[in-house]
Amino acid sequence: MRRVRCSLEIFVSTIRYCYSFSRLAKLISLLRERTARDALLRLLRSLRAHKDMPARASRLLEIFEGLEAWSKHRINEPDVTVRLEAYDMLQKVSRNMAMKILE
Repeated sequence: MRRVRCSLEIFVSTIRYCYSFSRLAKLISLLRERTARDALLRLLRSLRAHKDMPARASRLLEIFEGLEAWSKHRINEPDVTVRLEAYDMLQKVSRNMAMKILE
């Protein structure tokens, strides 16, 4: 019974995590101007720095920052390296969530 309850709790938390990720993705996709997206990312960065931010939420916000990274050396060019690292992290997180559900 304990294993079932634990798996159910993991499943529910995973669904909440995915739902939060989905809502943030929709919000960012609605913002067409880079300045608006940058403002949202500054807000997310400040939330991530808060001492009471849970680790999973902080990781989620870190992924979003990486997906929206811009080069510091070239004007208006994405930072491909940082974005690819964020995609890799997103893939690892989704794989880990799937494994927890299947346990």
